Amino acid sequence: MLMQFYMHIFVGSPQIAGDGVAGVRDSEGIWEVMFYGKNLFDTERVISREATPYLASYRDATAGFAEVQRTSDYRGIKLNSPREFGINFRYNF
Repeated sequence: MLMQFYMHIFVGSPQIAGDGVAGVRDSEGIWEVMFYGKNLFDTERVISREATPYLASYRDATAGFAEVQRTSDYRGIKLNSPREFGINFRYNF
């Protein structure tokens, strides 16, 4: 029985901050063990930003607890995924 070793590293785009896989598989494709890592360098990147600020809602006690909305100074951002490691096992019957 022969085994195949493989390894792939992906680096570059803002969404991919150093992802990689390495594994061993049976040459006949019956079984496979794969180790993977996402965001290996634990980088934090902003993927997108909201163009408009958020609205803040609250109840104003001086106005009879009426609901009031004001524009806040905060804008939403979307970050890339955090660091992740794992192992996949596969067996074909």
